Amino acid sequence: MTPATLAAYRLGKLPVRTDVRTLRLARYVDVSKLPPPPAALDLTGHVPDWPMYANDRIGDCTIAAAGHMIEAWTAASRGTAVEVSESAVLTAFDRVKSVDPQTGEEGAVELDVLKDWRKHGVGRHRIAAFASVSIRDHALVRAAAWLFGGLYIGLALPVTAQDQEIWDWTGSFTGDARPGSWGGHAVDIVGYE
Repeated sequence: MTPATLAAYRLGKLPVRTDVRTLRLARYVDVSKLPPPPAALDLTGHVPDWPMYANDRIGDCTIAAAGHMIEAWTAASRGTAVEVSESAVLTAFDRVKSVDPQTGEEGAVELDVLKDWRKHGVGRHRIAAFASVSIRDHALVRAAAWLFGGLYIGLALPVTAQDQEIWDWTGSFTGDARPGSWGGHAVDIVGYE
């Protein structure tokens, strides 16, 4: 992917909204009692293609990431990926989208997406539940990715990410390097090293 291609993406993840009722995985999983997760995880082996799901035209990354997770899960369990249709992704996005008051762009709040995914599904694919994982607990992050087939996360991307083939924090909190200065983006984590 070229930097020009990256800059053309519509991000779409709106600011975080929390709900005190959201399950916290750390309350239910004690990583010290689990076998260690593998040193590396890659659930992409049987996924031949990652469709854009219109994320190059509209800010539906929150639902596109859900579609990508469905592909990874079905590929890992069946050996072949089920590709959700773009129309199913757009239908789900229509249920949860809102307009960012600062930019005027359409996007969605990840919590709203998760609740809708559980209640209505993306395509015919519903999740039974979801839980939050603290990014500060690296052992739990790895265990969660391994146990549940990936993570659905939001990124606060800086403008500097537009020139990076692999998004990496520069260590600065100012100017174009300030997290979120480009916008929010939802992605699926279906592997780690």
